[in-house]
Amino acid sequence: MHYKLKSCFLVFFILLVTSSFAQREGYNWIFGKLAYISFNTGKPKNEKLFQYSAIISAGTATISTKNGRLLFYTDGVAVFDSSQNIFINKPIRGTFGNYQTAIFIPHPHPDSSNLYFVFANSGPFDEINKFGLSYSVIDTKLRSGKGDIINSRYNINLIYPVLTHLGAVKHANRKGYWIVTHKNRTDTIYAYLVDKNGINKTPVMSKTGIIRSYNNYYNNYQPPLKLSPDGTKIATFRYPDISFVADFNASTGKVTNIIKLPFYGWGSEFSPKSRYLYFLSQKNDKKFLFQLDLKKMEQKEIVKSLVLIDSNFYYAANETLQLAPDGKIYIPEKKHSYLHVIHAPDSAGTKCRLQKNYFYLGDSVYSMGALPDMVQSFFQKKTFEYRRSCTRDTVFFAPSNTF
Repeated sequence: MHYKLKSCFLVFFILLVTSSFAQREGYNWIFGKLAYISFNTGKPKNEKLFQYSAIISAGTATISTKNGRLLFYTDGVAVFDSSQNIFINKPIRGTFGNYQTAIFIPHPHPDSSNLYFVFANSGPFDEINKFGLSYSVIDTKLRSGKGDIINSRYNINLIYPVLTHLGAVKHANRKGYWIVTHKNRTDTIYAYLVDKNGINKTPVMSKTGIIRSYNNYYNNYQPPLKLSPDGTKIATFRYPDISFVADFNASTGKVTNIIKLPFYGWGSEFSPKSRYLYFLSQKNDKKFLFQLDLKKMEQKEIVKSLVLIDSNFYYAANETLQLAPDGKIYIPEKKHSYLHVIHAPDSAGTKCRLQKNYFYLGDSVYSMGALPDMVQSFFQKKTFEYRRSCTRDTVFFAPSNTF
């Protein structure tokens, strides 16, 4: 896709085409205790969440229309519509409290814009039901347009047992999605393709050489798995040499170039341009926020790039981080009514501008240590390239990152 204009309209056109590519599926966040914020005005704004539909949970997921209208949200078990009414008698198979318990994905087929997948992750200790990773399909035309799960496509199992890892990113062709998890007691990452034909139940499997095995309830909750907004990287933390970052191929679903990291960590997040990786860590009573530079995907270079951003968080550091539509990274703290923010996450070191207690969630409203799990590609930063032969000649524009 190309655009052309005369130079006198240059500034106006840049604003116009940038907004025309905006997708607002990730503009509404519901999480914690009665927390509901919207980014439809460009900045986070508190919205009303009714008490009867309160979510009091760490892990949640939300999805909105391309125009930013709230559609559905879930705590991994109960699913609610835009009117904050529960889908009666149709719980999904996530685990209440898991940080990555569920995620919504729009159906990629152009004639199925009324359909949405909701994936649920029961975690590694569902020994009775053996649900693991499952999915259901929601049709927005049901219940007089409020939506409901299709009976024949409800709680369909994909794989068991899995870690509490659940990430999603768009396919490189921008017409499909990858849903990604990690099988428990193995070194294998599973990537399922969601395209116009639905879900390909034959996963792309990638061995990492790092076995993750969780065998008791108290070790159930693992740090989230994160995919970069441009679909080129994947990362997750825990203990040194189990923490890693790697290349992800959004065309094939393969994970390669596994780089072990000698750091203990928990929540992590990529910057909008996917160059920097932030993670929370803790030692004794000290809590830390670090930044890594991934410009060179080599262990020596990445480890050398480690920068301490902050060492004075009040609560424990086992919280998540989440990139937002405004290009900032938000950080919750459990039972805390404020969100911290990284204002300029694509900037090196402390130039990223961490600000504590940036956004107030409201009286008696707080997070439970996590923010909604969403398709990371919703928050990719889009740029444009242009060419011209002289100052007053025609200027040609095209998206420089078409992922």
